[in-house]
Amino acid sequence: MSILNSKEKRCHSLGVGGFCFHDDKVLLVMHTSGAAQNQWCQPGGYVAVGESLTEAIEREILEETGVKTKATNLFVVRHYNRESRSRGLVSDILLLYRVEYLSGKPKTDLDEVEEARFIPFSEIDDYPLTNLCRFIIENLIKKPGLELLDYNPPEEVVEKLSLQKYQLYG
Repeated sequence: MSILNSKEKRCHSLGVGGFCFHDDKVLLVMHTSGAAQNQWCQPGGYVAVGESLTEAIEREILEETGVKTKATNLFVVRHYNRESRSRGLVSDILLLYRVEYLSGKPKTDLDEVEEARFIPFSEIDDYPLTNLCRFIIENLIKKPGLELLDYNPPEEVVEKLSLQKYQLYG
């Protein structure tokens, strides 16, 4: 079947992840299940309906690690298509943010996360990281990324489209 066949089941999965750097360390988690089980990666999860992207990443990091952060910029977008038995073709999108440390010490929720900690950059090679997390830390950390812009559409557009939350990056 063609990807554009309108009779096929199709859906999108939108997730966010965050890289928090503090005192020459990076905040990482080890998930209790899933593709990243027994490997360290950035905290994150799915965007809830009605939530902005920045709200989602700040909430996910707080839930998984107990660390309060503020999203500063979007710097990586990962996308792939996959087949799901129950959902058909899924367009899987992950938006990765740089986040600013505000407060808190890492603690685990023991539901989704087995362990959370700030790992010193000098020790990062000693940890089993997911391939994507390692690639980003080694290659993309210094990339500037896109900042959240101070823009809101005109009121008539907000009303016409029934917009709830609007974010523009550039």
